[in-house]
Amino acid sequence: MKYKNDDEIKNKIKLCNKMNSSYENFINGMDFFNKKDYLNAYNDLKQVIPEDKKRYDKARDKGNESLTLYINNQITEAKNLAYKLQYQH
Repeated sequence: MKYKNDDEIKNKIKLCNKMNSSYENFINGMDFFNKKDYLNAYNDLKQVIPEDKKRYDKARDKGNESLTLYINNQITEAKNLAYKLQYQH
């Protein structure tokens, strides 16, 4: 059967697989974002591919927002810990 060796079909199958993974990463990333798990949200959202035109821009924006929120949370936690340790001695 010739169609199994057709590169165009193989490329379409690869693209379908990539789009499926991209969709799953978007869904998981948004779920993490809504749960305020910003590091995991960032990691999943940055894996949404540019070919996924329906979700790519939102994933990029939410990914950047996730990273900012994660960093701010880490800074706040570090300040709180430093404050607690200062008054333990």
